[in-house]
Formats: sequence, C-alpha cells, structure tokens
Amino acid sequence: MYRYKSLKSPTSLLRLLCLKPSANHSAALKGTLIYEDVDDLIGNYAALSYVWGDPTRTGEILLDDQQFGITKSLENALRDMRDPTRELLVWADGICINQEDIGERNAQVSMMGRIYSAATYTIIYLGALTEAAAIALYCFSPATTSIVLNRENQFDDSWDLAIGDILNREWFRRIWVFQELVLSQDPWIQLGRSRVRWGQFCQKVLASERRTHGNRVASDAGKDRRRYNDAVQILKEMDRARSDDSSRSLLQLLQARRGMGAQDPRDIIFAHLGIASLPDDYLKSVYYPTVDYSKSVFEVYVSTALYVLNHTFGNNMHNLPALFEHLGDLGHAERAPYIPSWVPDWRLPLSLHSRSFPQSGRPAHQHTEFYCNGAYPLVVMTPSSALLAVAGYVFDTIKARGPEAPSESLIFSNQRESYRQKLRQIVKFLHPDTAYGDSFDVPRSLKDIKFDFQHRHSQHGDTFGTFLKECQAWLDELGPRQVEKKSDLLQRSSETGV
Repeated sequence: MYRYKSLKSPTSLLRLLCLKPSANHSAALKGTLIYEDVDDLIGNYAALSYVWGDPTRTGEILLDDQQFGITKSLENALRDMRDPTRELLVWADGICINQEDIGERNAQVSMMGRIYSAATYTIIYLGALTEAAAIALYCFSPATTSIVLNRENQFDDSWDLAIGDILNREWFRRIWVFQELVLSQDPWIQLGRSRVRWGQFCQKVLASERRTHGNRVASDAGKDRRRYNDAVQILKEMDRARSDDSSRSLLQLLQARRGMGAQDPRDIIFAHLGIASLPDDYLKSVYYPTVDYSKSVFEVYVSTALYVLNHTFGNNMHNLPALFEHLGDLGHAERAPYIPSWVPDWRLPLSLHSRSFPQSGRPAHQHTEFYCNGAYPLVVMTPSSALLAVAGYVFDTIKARGPEAPSESLIFSNQRESYRQKLRQIVKFLHPDTAYGDSFDVPRSLKDIKFDFQHRHSQHGDTFGTFLKECQAWLDELGPRQVEKKSDLLQRSSETGV
C-alpha cells in the first residue's frame, strides 16, 4: 500500500499526480506524486472537479507501483482524462491530499482557491457519455451552427432531453464545485472522453432557452419541466457568478447555496470561505469560521451562527432577525438533532412555508415590529453550552395555533398587497380588538372574506378558499371563545411591568 510523504509546508506546497499515458482505456491507472510549490506551477497542470460519489464503490491506482485506493468516480475520471501518449499533471483532492492527516487537510483545503486559479484549465467531470448527452455535445462541434429545431422557432424535444441529461448530473448540486468553477481560469465540461468549454456550453444552452421558451411553456408542464427549468436556473446562476465581480459575504453565499450536497456537513461552511468577501473585522472575531476538520459539526455551525449574530450588521441589536430568518429548516424531518434550535442547519433548503420572519421586501434587520417596548432584547450567548438567552417578560401563552396561510410565493406580485389585506381581515375577525390601523370593518363571518387570485402554479387549485375552510373548522373545534378587551390586555401588561 502506498504511504504519503509529509508536506514540509502544507500551506504552500502541494502534490501533483503525474498520470502515466495509455492508449488502452481499461489498462491499470499508473502514476507518481511530485511535490511542488503552487506559485511555481502556474500554467503547468490540470485541476479536476468531480463528485466523490458512493464511498463504498472503490477503484485503484498504482502510485510508484504501489496500490492506492480511490473512489470509483475518481478512477473513471482519470481513465477518461488519461492521454494515450503523454504524461499529464493533475491535481485531484482524493489523491493529492492526505485525507487522514487533519492538519494537512485543513491547510490544503484552505488553499484550494489558489490551486484552482493557478491551474492551466479545470476538467469538470460529469461521468459517462450517454446517448442523450452525445446529442448535446454534437451541437457544440464547429460544423453545427444551430440548435436542435425541427422548424423555425419550434422546439425539438431531443435537445431538451440531451441538455436535461447533462444538467441533472449530481455535480451541479454539490457544494464544493461552486468555488472550483468560479476560481478556474479555463473550465471544461467532460463526459466520457468528450469535452466542451464551459463558456461555450452555457452560451448555447442559455441562448436556446431564450429562443424556445415560449414554445416550451405552451406545450410542456409537470414535474419534468419544472426539474429542467430548475437545472437551467442553477446553470445560469453558476455562470453569472463566474463573470460577476461583486463581492459576496459568507452569509449571502450560505443563503444562496444552502441545501446543496456535501458528504461532510462541515463542508457547507468550509466550501465558501475561499470565495466569501472577508469583512474588515474578521481577524478580530473569535467566531469567524476557518477550515478545521478537528472541530465537530456542532462547533462549526454554532461558531458560524455566533459570527452572524455579532458581526453581520456591526450591531447585534439588528442581527437576531438576520439569523432567525434562516431558520426555515425548523421542524424539518432531517434536521440534525445536535444543532441548537437557534442555529440554521445549512444542509437543508429553506422552506417557504416555515419562515420565522415575513417576506416584506425589507432586510431582516429593518423589521422594527419585532422590537420589544421600543428597544431590542438583550442577547446573551454561552458558546460552551450553545444557549441563546433573550431577556424579556412572559406576556401570554399560546394555547392554540390556527391553520397556516398560503405562501405569498404562490401569488403574483401585483396581487400580494390585496392578499395581505385579506389576511388582516381574517385576523380582525379572529381578534376584533387587534390594532392594525386599517379602516375596514370587522367581517361578520369568514364567508364574507373573498379573494379571487390567479396562482403562479396551476396545480395548487383554490388555495385561499381551502385556507378559509380550515380557519372555520379550527374555530368550530375551539368552540365558544372569549375575546379579551384591549383595555384588559393593557391592564395586564402594566401589572407585569412591560
């Protein structure tokens, strides 16, 4: 079995795989590792971006004629990259980083941005070349000048299936690939042994979307279409990030990329540190995360949340809602039980139906309606026990929870203000003494509240009508209710000192 030689300076030195040539695709992989300074290797090697895949499926390479175990996906990538006649210098994390040495792993992962930006080109390996994907790659040959259309402006499904086959590969939904793509000088997409430049691929795919979008909307619907549209949107955002010079904070990156796949939950944080814009005070912060695989998932996630609380807007009076608006994963069946309830689980996507703060178009720190008695609550943190303490008063106890209102995401933007007014009417009916500042009368019954709106997604049906029926059923279940007078409520407030 092959044994690594230690890196004398893991923050600047790296290993490169010198991959031996072979014209036989099925021949054993052979190579040797060389040790060089990354700054001396600019323009002399290829970086590999790939998905590790199933760790139980293993492959093998001979390093200096000694066996070395690798994942099957890495073995497939190296076979397809291997030149028939020339040696090839490759950087691949599964070989070039000693994954068992935590100190080296920390240092090498921290410098991955330099590694990908210094490479001559990056190979984005997506896996085998299928028949469908081959149709798409054929369209990128110099002799092909048009998208797959059977008549002028009429979409051909073969192109949709071909591009969908590529965009639905797992690579596009993994967390590390975003940094690898954004920092690469010259990325290439590779399937099997066929390659196409990233820029050329995006240009033609996105151009075809603009050209055929109307025909698709008219003729296609359902889950497959939505999945395809989502995949194209991911491609568009990734390509835009390569050309967009604007800086992104760590919180912005986490918000945009949460829910992407990672075998190690800590990588959800670590994978963005190389491209996040560093705040001016990050060196002064004891909470700003650094790549450290000796820390547990609990420690990494809590530290990141504490950084958001203490430094996002420079004043922790404003940072509590900035953090809490990312807690849409609460109640998710897959939420990690060891993560405190006030810490976002960035592994999970943010649910539109479980946001802690409303989507009013304002930044979270401007939600002044969440201030208590004109001042913001005092936040006291104890990192050792990961408790978040908020000083306040017991005002009342929630005894029952009503139905959940439909998400505004289902409603067209020009109807949302009317929708909000209808929701206020419902609250007025349930609690007539609630002070909303609206001039409308309290409805006599829920049946008097009407709202006819078009859903953005036809499959939802009459969501608002269903919500009203659920409200009525909830009221029927509660039975007779005693609504407190506003004066009584104020009297109780003064007695408690609020």
